[in-house]
Amino acid sequence: MKKWLVSGTTLAIMCLTLWLGAGPAPAQAGIIVAPPSNLNAEVTPTKWINLEWQNNATNHTSFTIQALKIDEFDDVVGNWGDHSWIVGSTVTRHSLDATELDWFDEKSHGMRFRVGANHPDQDPIHPYSNEITVRLYNLNLVYTIDHPSYSLNGVISHMDAAPMIIQGRTMLPIRYVSDPLNAEAVWNGTENKVTVTTAEKTIEMWLNNNTARVNGVPVKIDSNNPTVVPISIPPGRTMLPLRFIADNLDCQVIWVPEKSQVVIHENI
Repeated sequence: MKKWLVSGTTLAIMCLTLWLGAGPAPAQAGIIVAPPSNLNAEVTPTKWINLEWQNNATNHTSFTIQALKIDEFDDVVGNWGDHSWIVGSTVTRHSLDATELDWFDEKSHGMRFRVGANHPDQDPIHPYSNEITVRLYNLNLVYTIDHPSYSLNGVISHMDAAPMIIQGRTMLPIRYVSDPLNAEAVWNGTENKVTVTTAEKTIEMWLNNNTARVNGVPVKIDSNNPTVVPISIPPGRTMLPLRFIADNLDCQVIWVPEKSQVVIHENI
């Protein structure tokens, strides 16, 4: 009797095992999908953002494009995934209309993009491609009042004289504006004149004179404030009004009062 009871118990266990095995197989967990690489972006003159990447996965079902909002100083605003798009598994290029992304309504703002390959059983947190920053301009210059350094596309450089406020306007040595904007600045000591030249513009300004010439046409440096003029400070440094120069070189100028900073953009 005891032998039969053991055999019956074994048989019951075998039957239970077979019955459980007939159910669905447990889902795979922790599937690793190779992330894309070489993500790059191009902004067209019509404000389309063309994203392109290299696919390195073979077991993926789609791609997710994520965007992170940043301000004019590259500070993060929001979180990854506040904007996201899902595209097919064979897609390696996607275009976005920047005019439909409200964050770009303010031209000083930008976005960082990244792309991830998806699989239904992949961990929620998985690797993404390299990140790429997109702005609607070619150049980002940041000057801080009374600080002898400036930022050009995120790279800090030093000046031999700090920007200062004079007559309510920002003044600084001209070459720290002309050089980043690929303009040539020439000092004429005989006439006390600075000439700033690009392929399209010639700007002439004289010390202590509130009238300049732009392509030969007389122009008031500041029609609302006739006391704004180029000046010379020790030890012989010529300081010019930043906004007048930037405006006439077709740049966008933004004053950020809470940071005492001036931001200049050269638009695409």
